[in-house]
Amino acid sequence: RPKDGHRLQRRGLGRQGCLGLRPRRQHGELQHHLTAAALAQVGPQRVAHLGGRSVTTLSGGERARTHLARALAQIWEPLPGVPHRWLLLDEPTAALDLAHQHQTLRLLRHWAVEHSVGVVVVLHDLNLALRYAHDAVLLAEGGGQFGRVDEVITPETVGRVWGVGC
Repeated sequence: RPKDGHRLQRRGLGRQGCLGLRPRRQHGELQHHLTAAALAQVGPQRVAHLGGRSVTTLSGGERARTHLARALAQIWEPLPGVPHRWLLLDEPTAALDLAHQHQTLRLLRHWAVEHSVGVVVVLHDLNLALRYAHDAVLLAEGGGQFGRVDEVITPETVGRVWGVGC
């Protein structure tokens, strides 16, 4: 399946937003309510107006924000018997402008802190990681380091791993 969702191109965004809920077996009004609530979380003035558009007409940033809304809709309510909810996101800020990068990571941190959702995000922007992450995993040269973000991402580490002085 292509990473950017090209197989869903012929569907309208309103339907695509609901597609992510099918594994949860949500249907009808509840499905539409969860989708609308998730779209509102990523910014009603930024995404909700896209509901009638085809996926093929979205910019990279609009597509990234709607994918985030889909992910939020999937974990919106805990499943019976499932004690933990997780968001696993690969570069959710890659196609976003600066304002949307910060809005996205503030939202993810909110979900982690206020809703007890585990959030694992792959980021290559060290400044964003330092600002929003609680913990970090740094993978380099066949090894890794895990800990509090400010203990993992240090000037010494940046110099050793990337050869760049801070």
